Amino acid sequence: MRLALPLLCAALALAGDARANEPAHVVVYAHGPKQVKIRLSVGRSTPCDASSNRHLYTGPIKGGEELSIPFHEACACLEQTYDDFPDTGWGTPLLRCRPQVCINGFCFPDSSVPVHFEIHSKRPD
Repeated sequence: MRLALPLLCAALALAGDARANEPAHVVVYAHGPKQVKIRLSVGRSTPCDASSNRHLYTGPIKGGEELSIPFHEACACLEQTYDDFPDTGWGTPLLRCRPQVCINGFCFPDSSVPVHFEIHSKRPD
């Protein structure tokens, strides 16, 4: 019981800090030259529009633009089109996850760590 109280206090302090601060963002930076579409969601499933994911954004992004959205979840999923078929030619989904923080056997995503995607309008060879 002596160990449980300090652990509970530490967990509450961490939870209070997490609520006080906005979580880090998922950031998508587009390299051009042309506009493409992206589909961005959070969750651990691919494709990005899987029902188990939470949708964040589907729409155009131009070269040089950056999209930044806060999220609490562990992973983010991104799909994009390319300049050869900018409205329909969806590429392979990318899944990126935050590192885990573990305290006394309890693990959770480190919401202070951002997730970054850099995309290019030209389809890779």
